[in-house]
Amino acid sequence: MSDPVKKISVIIPVYNTEKYLGECLDSVLNQSFRDIEVIAVNDGSTDNSLKILEERAQKDPRLIIVNQKNSGLSMARNAGLNAARGVYVHFLDSDDFVSSDFYKRNIETVESQNADLVYFRVVKWKAGKETEEIKFDGDSLPLEAWSHSSACAYLFKRQLVEGENFLRFEPVRIEEDNQFSFMLFRRLHSFAKEQKATLYYRQYSTDGKNLMTWRRKNPKIFQQAICHHWELLLRYAQQLSVTERQKTAVAHLRFFGMQYKNLCSVVSWSDWDILDKMRKEVCKLFPEEMIENRKNLIPKKYRYYLYHQGKISFLLFYLRKRTIQMRFSKKEKYLIIFGKTVFRY
Repeated sequence: MSDPVKKISVIIPVYNTEKYLGECLDSVLNQSFRDIEVIAVNDGSTDNSLKILEERAQKDPRLIIVNQKNSGLSMARNAGLNAARGVYVHFLDSDDFVSSDFYKRNIETVESQNADLVYFRVVKWKAGKETEEIKFDGDSLPLEAWSHSSACAYLFKRQLVEGENFLRFEPVRIEEDNQFSFMLFRRLHSFAKEQKATLYYRQYSTDGKNLMTWRRKNPKIFQQAICHHWELLLRYAQQLSVTERQKTAVAHLRFFGMQYKNLCSVVSWSDWDILDKMRKEVCKLFPEEMIENRKNLIPKKYRYYLYHQGKISFLLFYLRKRTIQMRFSKKEKYLIIFGKTVFRY
């Protein structure tokens, strides 16, 4: 006889986070709401993470361990989704934790409002205290304008990603949340906000490096991941009718605009023409007149990058990346012109 279906599947990818893993697991297993299954996907950890999982699983049978070789966050979340049997799903990173009545409050809200998804309060947690609250699209925008969000920032009905609606994370190691969330939001009929449930998000990874630092040090990997998402969403948009594109134009342009702006800061010189072709394809599918009456929903900086930069961006990119550069180190500063250091002090 199979185990009864749980109300919530909490999916926790785990990779070398022994420092915070116990706090994360305890915050979930000690919830006031008990009708949950916790699927911890051990993604090839080499520290004591697996030992911590096994100790907790012996004490609480609701904790299910899925072991796999290290494949990255996307594949770990997909493995969790494949194992999930809950009515609702929530992703939780193994270095984060939630408030004691987190799932009780979210379930009450999503079911009382008959919503497909509920999102909640997320605060950055650093040095043992809150630093700031993170705002999401739903705080100020209608559902059809939502473009991206952290996959940990909401709880949703599992049926939205199964069967004919089958949806999984793309096999990339960064920016995996954006496309998954974008496609998931396109399937929603309604959403709700829970004001009192809180997820505590550690702003920095265990090695002390944040995402922006990683992007600068790994521009090619970042570029490949973003271009992959762009190509998939462009193909998706091409299949939409004009009416459907009109309906989702704001969300698409907010997504493309944000990612294009990020790419401009790290793109390789040899790949600039690829990005420009992709930008033109976006503008062809979503011409500017399609959003004329909804300007206030699209940040000006994203709109500018997509529609009005063209040759200017090419020139500015050249000047910024190739002609004049200033570099600083702890000991000295450099002035570089046309790739040659001409002054150092």
